[in-house]
Amino acid sequence: MAAELKAAYGTSDIYGMHWLLDVDNTYGFGRCGDGTTKPAYINTYQRGPEESVFETIPQPSCDTFKHGGKNGFLDLFTGDASYAKQWKYTNAPDADARAVQVAYWAHTWAKEQGKESQITATVTKAAKMGDYLRYAMYDKYFKKQGCTSTSCPAGTGKDSSAYLMSWYYAWGGALDTSAGWAWRIGSSHNHSGYQNPMAAWALSSVDVLKPKGATAVQDWGTSLKRQIEFYRWLQSAEGGIAGGATNSWQGHYATPPAGTPTFYGMAYDWQPVYHDPPSNQWFGFQAWSMERVAEYYNVTGNAEAKAVLDKWVKWATDHTTVNTDGTYQIPSTLVWTGQPDTWNAASPGANAGLHVTVKDYTHRRRRRGLLRQGADVLRGQVGRHQGA
Repeated sequence: MAAELKAAYGTSDIYGMHWLLDVDNTYGFGRCGDGTTKPAYINTYQRGPEESVFETIPQPSCDTFKHGGKNGFLDLFTGDASYAKQWKYTNAPDADARAVQVAYWAHTWAKEQGKESQITATVTKAAKMGDYLRYAMYDKYFKKQGCTSTSCPAGTGKDSSAYLMSWYYAWGGALDTSAGWAWRIGSSHNHSGYQNPMAAWALSSVDVLKPKGATAVQDWGTSLKRQIEFYRWLQSAEGGIAGGATNSWQGHYATPPAGTPTFYGMAYDWQPVYHDPPSNQWFGFQAWSMERVAEYYNVTGNAEAKAVLDKWVKWATDHTTVNTDGTYQIPSTLVWTGQPDTWNAASPGANAGLHVTVKDYTHRRRRRGLLRQGADVLRGQVGRHQGA
């Protein structure tokens, strides 16, 4: 990947979006410790699956030791004999993929008006970002898919790629330019809510959005098929889409419990990435993800996407009420039980043992002549575990 991207763009730099900005420099970190520049790149989540939004430690993405303790913030997360000043950035793959979606529609509508030349440069940047977004397809330490031990060998070629949108990819290096070290990692955890078949289709099929990387179009074509399979594998008997899969059980390549279903070697995980609260209890991930599937179906008429949508839409609408007076009820917290069948692409299972129920709802209801908004906003979902 690194060699391919350097050949395509003439640089070893990464072209992707870091996931979090302190827009007003409220924490005072500034850019690389200058204390003033805004917006400032920061991170929060880094301490594992039990770290809730209320337990995070905001930290500068460029740690010069000017803030925090004698080792900046580094010794809060790792135990080393010594620490080096460094920069480290983390990408939220769903955000980059959404930007590709927007670029597709911007180009489509501009072309209808004969004005596509006005956004050519922006669309080209979106394609480039999609090229680097392929890092999100790879295992955190580029181990082969199906790894169940820290001694698993490193992958070669593409066999460490899940062809899914994982929770992040990240990159960093030493502030001392003579130190001679830098790093890139993928992520081993794949959440249903982060998939984007619309972006995968655009990057593999729309000429102006096809990346320059030698194998990028092929990779995104494979990813498109794999993402739709992922949805089918995770669809419950009722229609809701379950959490996801991991290539690193418990975050350290442990052996999953006996009987754990798999998807191309990865183990089923009903709450991938974070557990406080469970990452897939929030209905919002359902709506985010299925909108992208619906958009893909609207443009292409893909039969597999339609099959997923038909079942999901019935489930979602059965649990949704919208009234003419502006009141409504939509699912909020979901409860998952059972497991999917191990994936068989030639003969997908019915997932008769995988179930979802709606625990509670978000309401907007009329009371004493006034509309009152239900208090289901936070539920711990305002943060996302982006820790590298």
